Amino acid sequence: MKVRLVESENQYSSWLVDKLVQAGFRMEVSHAADIARGQTAPGHVSATIFDMRSAGPPPSMLVRRLRDRGEPSPIMVISEADSWRERVDSLDAGADDFIVKPVRSEEVCARLRALVRRTAGQTSDRLSSDGLEFSLRQNIATLHGEPLDLTHNELRLLRHLLLWPDRTHSAEEIGAILHQTHRANSINAVEVMVARLRKKIGHERIRTIRRVGYRLERLGEGDQEHREIARRA
Repeated sequence: MKVRLVESENQYSSWLVDKLVQAGFRMEVSHAADIARGQTAPGHVSATIFDMRSAGPPPSMLVRRLRDRGEPSPIMVISEADSWRERVDSLDAGADDFIVKPVRSEEVCARLRALVRRTAGQTSDRLSSDGLEFSLRQNIATLHGEPLDLTHNELRLLRHLLLWPDRTHSAEEIGAILHQTHRANSINAVEVMVARLRKKIGHERIRTIRRVGYRLERLGEGDQEHREIARRA
């Protein structure tokens, strides 16, 4: 999943970026001034982290600015200042979590996964659908207990579909998840990626909604029995 990290000073959060990348997150780094000036587009990340120094701008102001511009994803504030007023103001402004430093990167990762699950209406670290399972913590997928050999982009696509199983996802949305930049190339890449993932998890599991996008299809009992027999044959 892609995470936006907003830092109060250039290169201040490089240690955290490195740790999150090692944990499997894709990172986009912004400066607090970009948020204050409205130069960061909302809606293309799974979560936002504000990593703030006590001498920087109030995190509550930045959180409110991002929410006012329509940011729908969860927001976490990590701050040096252990002030109850700052925590209250940030949460009231729209933050979903507030952590006081020092903090371990492992805790940040766990809290991020929990925030994304909560936003998607999930309660478990393991996403599942008709024998298909995905571990958010380990970033691995299995089908009827057997590991799936998926590329990084196939894992991203599958995770996204499982997090929001009742939504139809446009090609543009999926293209952003796969980190494609040019619209035409992105749509072509999405079609190819969906086709590749279908071959590995079953063509009938991903439904194409013409001129709209793709969605995860729930299998009926007959479909599941047929798939299980075919797998064992």
